[in-house]
Amino acid sequence: FSRPSCTSRAGIVPHMAAGLEDDAAHKFGPASKSPPAGAMAWLAGLREAFGTKLLVTIFCAIHLPKGFVGGGGSSGLLGNAIEFAYRSYGVSGPDLQVYTSVALLPWSMKATLGVLSDGFPLMGYKKVSYLLLFTALATLAYVLLGVGLLHREPHDASQWPPLPVVTIGFFCLYLQMALSDLLIEAHYSDKMRSDPQRGPDLATFVWGGMYAAGLVASAVAGGLIDAVGPAACYLLAAPFAAAVAVPALRNLLDETPVAGATRCCQADGDIWRGKVTA
Repeated sequence: FSRPSCTSRAGIVPHMAAGLEDDAAHKFGPASKSPPAGAMAWLAGLREAFGTKLLVTIFCAIHLPKGFVGGGGSSGLLGNAIEFAYRSYGVSGPDLQVYTSVALLPWSMKATLGVLSDGFPLMGYKKVSYLLLFTALATLAYVLLGVGLLHREPHDASQWPPLPVVTIGFFCLYLQMALSDLLIEAHYSDKMRSDPQRGPDLATFVWGGMYAAGLVASAVAGGLIDAVGPAACYLLAAPFAAAVAVPALRNLLDETPVAGATRCCQADGDIWRGKVTA
């Protein structure tokens, strides 16, 4: 038996290396791409798989309100300023926990909100109409809370807004956040079923963008509270919370009116009779 020549053995290594490079390029993209270029290619792949409408909807209805404003649910511009707002009323520690729990109650009401939106369409729509209604209510609450807290003296409970009104306002803010999170999550979950291979990438886009926005909000909130007070956080958060109206007004969810809906608020009899599923 003759031994392989050095030339033939040397030729095997480049061939194997080339095969590994081709396989890596197929899985992860060309190695020469910089991180920004790779991220743009990744987003382009998501847009091709799920469409621009879905990505814009997630950005406006998840990243901005739940990520930047809510910090994932209980922090961000809204949550980081709540304790300071209540402290300005001289609220004790135990009472602070009670008021905060009431304000966060909408997160425990998502099942009820789902039944409400599915069973009682507004103007014939189950999602778009509720997103617009709750966004208008929350935007008004942001502005009123911001203006009211900005001009009141600390530890003076006699000044407007009174403590119960502030708690109701916080409840309305989280109500919009919980509703939009519920409806948009159901929407993009349906889209993920159409392309299971890219589903994990879409989940990464949703949660990664939300937590990145929350980190930015936490960094911004500290300086705002220290310089101006908690009221500045609510005034800054108002336009970002109002961004939920963009996919609703443009109907980026591609929602069609309920057949036979003739009144402003009409129960969907098919759902209550169990003929269709929401």
